[in-house]
Amino acid sequence: MPSGSDSEYGLARLTFPGGTPRLDGRLRPVVDHVAKATSFTPAEVPAVGQHYDAVEPTRILVRHNLFRPVESAAAVPRRPF
Repeated sequence: MPSGSDSEYGLARLTFPGGTPRLDGRLRPVVDHVAKATSFTPAEVPAVGQHYDAVEPTRILVRHNLFRPVESAAAVPRRPF
């Protein structure tokens, strides 16, 4: 869905039709990536340094309903043509 990212009062902000979560400013590279991506995997989420491990940014995205975990590509329902 269309979205944008910016900073406000030291927080990283992601604006999209479903809301505007404000996250720790250190997550700005993650927010920028999500705003530009049409889809992504946790491995593609940018590193944010020593304050967050490799998994925590993905957990944050899931908590804010910005990322939906899927077990495998086979788990994604397909529509018949």
